[in-house]
Amino acid sequence: FSIGSEASGDSVNAVFQDREGTVWLGTPGGLFRVDSSGERTIVRAVSLGAGDRHSRPPHIAAFAEDADGQLWAGSSAGLLRRRADGRWVRYPMTNSPAQRNAVHALMVDARGRLWVGGEDAVLVFRPGAEPTGDEDFSLAPAASVDGDECLLPEAAGQARRCTPSRLIETGVEAMLQSSDGRVWLGGRGGLW
Repeated sequence: FSIGSEASGDSVNAVFQDREGTVWLGTPGGLFRVDSSGERTIVRAVSLGAGDRHSRPPHIAAFAEDADGQLWAGSSAGLLRRRADGRWVRYPMTNSPAQRNAVHALMVDARGRLWVGGEDAVLVFRPGAEPTGDEDFSLAPAASVDGDECLLPEAAGQARRCTPSRLIETGVEAMLQSSDGRVWLGGRGGLW
């Protein structure tokens, strides 16, 4: 299948199937949705709203779906959440334009918290009520933990930033919660 109109558009970073059976593709050229009917399959570009404000759509690297069926996407522009009406809301990883917003990995743990792997931190977010406006919502947390322990959020809408010392310089690119409840974080700097 041809994906997008740019040369980089055929590169696929992430493939995800949501609960409703929709297949989503994350590419350097943005987000795509696979629509199938019978023997015909069409790959369509998806407008992200937030990405449309930039000269090009954000690079999409990861997907996750929370317990409420909300679809999340990790992008070069931060964390993206698909609203019930199909529109997307952007959650910047930081309030500072000097800091990096890219999200490379996503995971929902057994308690419903969304783990967001970025370039210089891991953000753990407890999703809450869906935003009602069209504006972006910052995930910049009130509390941060430096070192190898992380204070986890319990209240809806709460976020905590963790900075595992061995991974921060290279970023977090993979996450998994094992059957014993441990959360594993991987990146170019190793495993945490």
